[in-house]
Amino acid sequence: MIYIIVSDDFRRFAGDAAAEDITVEIYKMYTLELLSRDIKKTSVNTYLRHLRAFYNYCIDEEYISDCSKKLKPCKAGKDVIIPLTDAETLSVLRLFPVDTFYTLRNRLIVLLMLDCGLR
Repeated sequence: MIYIIVSDDFRRFAGDAAAEDITVEIYKMYTLELLSRDIKKTSVNTYLRHLRAFYNYCIDEEYISDCSKKLKPCKAGKDVIIPLTDAETLSVLRLFPVDTFYTLRNRLIVLLMLDCGLR
């Protein structure tokens, strides 16, 4: 399903260009156009991976010449995870009073998650 979405999106971008007219420059312009959208780089790489599969198909069928080594995915940055402050940690722990078994259990689970750095 995503392959159809990507191919339709690229077709709209490239216009009426024939398969042999698709060059690395068009691929790079499409990459820049995807990066200008409000989507994550991992999504851009998904689009480019599907487009590269189509590009490799065209090379295998000898519709275009092989310059696929120039087709590179964009580098996805790492998300910075901001830890909770002490005040935020205390406000989370106040949500679990120690009056019943289940709230005590949930409080211990949250404490374990906080100690181990789990999300």
